[in-house]
Amino acid sequence: MAWGQNRELLVGTLNGYLAEWDLRAARRWSTYGRLEHGRKEILSLGVHPRGLLPGQHPHSLSDFNALTIGQVWDLPIDRGGRLGIGADITVYRTSPDLEIYFGSPHSYHVFLRWRPSGAAPAHVH
Repeated sequence: MAWGQNRELLVGTLNGYLAEWDLRAARRWSTYGRLEHGRKEILSLGVHPRGLLPGQHPHSLSDFNALTIGQVWDLPIDRGGRLGIGADITVYRTSPDLEIYFGSPHSYHVFLRWRPSGAAPAHVH
């Protein structure tokens, strides 16, 4: 788990959070995930309308959330290291101001992972 802050002069303190997990479901299977939440001034670019001083106009704060779920399967190859094949998908939920530009995005990854001999036996991303 992690927590962080963006401290911005005109909009104040904005918090961000994440949680990650890794579950070894069987000897060769691992399931992992990540949940994130953040708030940021994304669309306004910090431009101030003519005649107004900084802090006298509203700032548009955007919320975003992401959930990633994936699995890795370690292939039964032991000489020279460990080879794994995996995939994950991430789905995002954003505040309405971002949906206009980005919709309801998602992403996915398919990958091969190689660990040389002597690497720690635990699954790590």
